[in-house]
Amino acid sequence: MSLFAMPAGVLTTLATTLLLSLAGVGSAASLDEWRSRSIYQVMTDRFAPSENAPFYMGTCHTELGVYCGGTWRGIKDNLDYIQGMNFDAIWISPIVAQLPQVTQDGSSYAGYWQQDLYTLNAKFGTLDDLHELMDEVHRRGMFFMMDVVPNHMAYSGHHEDVQYEILNPFNEKDYYHPYCPMDYSGDNLTALEDCWLGSEYVPLCDLDTESDSVREELNKWIGEMAANHSIDGLRIDAGANVNPTFFPGFMESAGMFGTAEVYLSNETTACEWQEPIGSLINYPLYWKIVYAFKDSKGSIDELSEMIESERQYCPDTTALTTFSENHDVARFANYTDDISRAKNVNAFVILNDGIPIVYQGQEQHFRGGTNPYTNREVLWEAGFDIFAPLYQQIAALNTLRKHVYSVSGDKYGKVYSDVVKHDDHTIVLQKGEKGKQVLTILTNSGEDGDDNDVSFDSGYSSGASLTDILTCNTVSVGNGGSVKVTLKGGEPIVLFSTDALKGSTLCGTDGDRWGKNENITSTQVTTKTTTTVSAGSTITTPVEATMPVVKPTQDYGYDGGSTASATALAVPSSSIDARLVGSFAAVVVVFTSGFAGVLLGLAG
Repeated sequence: MSLFAMPAGVLTTLATTLLLSLAGVGSAASLDEWRSRSIYQVMTDRFAPSENAPFYMGTCHTELGVYCGGTWRGIKDNLDYIQGMNFDAIWISPIVAQLPQVTQDGSSYAGYWQQDLYTLNAKFGTLDDLHELMDEVHRRGMFFMMDVVPNHMAYSGHHEDVQYEILNPFNEKDYYHPYCPMDYSGDNLTALEDCWLGSEYVPLCDLDTESDSVREELNKWIGEMAANHSIDGLRIDAGANVNPTFFPGFMESAGMFGTAEVYLSNETTACEWQEPIGSLINYPLYWKIVYAFKDSKGSIDELSEMIESERQYCPDTTALTTFSENHDVARFANYTDDISRAKNVNAFVILNDGIPIVYQGQEQHFRGGTNPYTNREVLWEAGFDIFAPLYQQIAALNTLRKHVYSVSGDKYGKVYSDVVKHDDHTIVLQKGEKGKQVLTILTNSGEDGDDNDVSFDSGYSSGASLTDILTCNTVSVGNGGSVKVTLKGGEPIVLFSTDALKGSTLCGTDGDRWGKNENITSTQVTTKTTTTVSAGSTITTPVEATMPVVKPTQDYGYDGGSTASATALAVPSSSIDARLVGSFAAVVVVFTSGFAGVLLGLAG
């Protein structure tokens, strides 16, 4: 058959396939390629709207669980904000079509109530929007992580009334485990893997991932996603709710790095999921981080013990992803407003073993909780403040981490941190090769705590000069490698060789902050003067924000309405129309309540 004789849909499919191949589809990165990366978690609906959004209604009532209007194009248009903190990877919300109703549990804005694996979530944008985001991420030298949900499909209604035929591709009851209520204790592994998550309003129908037919379909789906989209890695939702034997075939079909949510505090159990997947989101360590630093009574001992215990039970803790906040747990600032404690947590997360993840808004010291989910704040409402103290700190920490990888490689990334010293209020960590090791000195004393002198063996040679990359102050190494520092105002200290710091762009050194990338043409430095009052005195301080200057986005040739191939996600209906519907639903929830609100939401 000639090209001219082919149906229009086939021609469009061929054109789309060609465009995707030109855009570098299927970039699939390995664990070793991910080790040096630092990940910024984006909740798509709450990050940024498109510039061409039809209208914006003002403050979004996030406590009601409604769509707020964030889009893939909004992320693309604000990548400077993310890259300004020197993140070189983003993880976004699941991209597939969701449960459309407004329920008593809210809407599907988070992306975990999927109903059709082969259609996009139109509220986030079009296929072109998604691919242009992926392309722009890669153009900047960053990685793209996609969130996937192999555990369940969602339904609005009672679990006995599920209409399986609306769920694609798992459209029959036999694809699912029989209903049983979830045991959330984490002690019953059978219930954890076989019972249903969700609620009486939105049951999450638990896929029988032990079934060959379910495994084959999910393996086929993830293989097609990898082949048709520029994905570098996966974040796997509800990993602990899926039998570990499912994952070897799934990960082989994906052909890329993946890290799974195994929401368990017990490391002896959680670590069982690492071998078949390769990486876990480090929940056992998360709890110890929060409890160690949230107040001066926190247990540094338990944090140190967990670091050691995980090394016994997990195959490789340097492959885990480390975090202190995400969309499922309360913000650290929900426990304490003390910003110095938040700085200590950030330093631990970014410089400890593993791949760090920072959740959007963490850099703005957001304070939301989980009952209701006020920890899913709308970032654009707060403003993209590049001068915020935590934004500045995270940028410096990421820049150091990237620099150390550039000069040490696996001698930094694949070696374990040593707990050099710890007591009730401080912990000193050392990581890296001799002469280039990072020394992280942390405290839970808080900004109102007393100054604290800390002495320890640095591992550096006598006479070496070390620079605190957070203040640019220097300290000389004493006899036998000893170092003495003073922790003031509860602030952390991060020391690195002054000589080896050259080329990092930190503390007045030269270098290439963003790495070698022809698409980043230069660096823009903006200065703002901040004023603070301390002990009755007014202190004026200049603050600099360093941002990338990127070449204008190239035209990838998308026609704005192409049809994806049979192996790719279908193009959704107009995203503008979808956002209008979502906005109407939000109005309904705000101005109505109870059953009447649900009915009106369903009508929208």
